[in-house]
Order: sequence, then C-alpha cells, then structure tokens
Amino acid sequence: YYAAGPRTGYLFYHLSNYLLWFLPLFFLPSLIFLVLKWLVDYFTLRRSAILFRENLSLRNYLFFEFGYLLHHLLIAPLGFLGRIRWR
Repeated sequence: YYAAGPRTGYLFYHLSNYLLWFLPLFFLPSLIFLVLKWLVDYFTLRRSAILFRENLSLRNYLFFEFGYLLHHLLIAPLGFLGRIRWR
C-alpha cells in the first residue's frame, strides 16, 4: 500500500506510457516520441548489459518492451484497487 502522493506519481507515470504507446494510433507524428523512448530504453539497457557482462539481443529487448506494455495495461491498474496482502 502506498500513500496518495506516490500512488498519484505512479498514476502519471503509467498514463505517460499509455500515451506514448497509443497516441500514434490517433496522431501519427507522435510516433517519433515512441521511437525515441525505444531508443533510450534500448541503449540504457545495452549499456547496463555491458556493465554487468550480460547479453542483450534485439529479440529479448522487444520481448521486454511488449511485456512492459502488458504490465502497464493489466498489472499496474490493479495497484489502485484495494490493498495488497502479503500473506
């Protein structure tokens, strides 16, 4: 359970990701922002992979990105429904 402030921050974070993914469906020029997000994410993960001596294939990266989208669509909204019980 998070207080109202952090929950509001997470709400805006997830909404911004929704916006990046779905705005190009309605306003094609906004696709550039989604591509920029993918590039920043990829190069950040690639740099981390090198630092930790791990492999980062394009296939794994794409799997990560679409998994992240599913997380934002399905799992993240559940954080706003009730409290989490840890037992």
